[in-house]
Amino acid sequence: MNRIHRIHRLRRVAATLAGLALTWLGLAVAAPAALARIIPPPGGMGSVPASAGLVTVPPSGAVTVTRTVVVGGMAGWQIALIAAGAALLAAALAVLADRALAATASPPCPPPERTRVALRNAPIHGLPPGPEAAR
Repeated sequence: MNRIHRIHRLRRVAATLAGLALTWLGLAVAAPAALARIIPPPGGMGSVPASAGLVTVPPSGAVTVTRTVVVGGMAGWQIALIAAGAALLAAALAVLADRALAATASPPCPPPERTRVALRNAPIHGLPPGPEAAR
């Protein structure tokens, strides 16, 4: 193994280690927010101390019913609209790519000339034109 192969292998190992280190760093940064929770104050929810800057809420015996009016998610027409837009964008990009490819291609060969010289030098019965044909 020559020196270039060793350098490439070392670069790949370094990139892998850097990726793993950044992954662990991202997990360490995001973990406190992901594992956060609200710890109720001692004495129950109704007795929050006023010195904490919060309003004291007396405990009530009233039962409240919460009804969900809007459920999360996306409406079907929005999904269809996004799919149609993605299809149009893909079609437009395909047309642009085809035109760009056609612009870089070599132009087609011009048609053969139909002149007396071209017809006189044309092969007859599969023989090549020129002095060999006279023999």
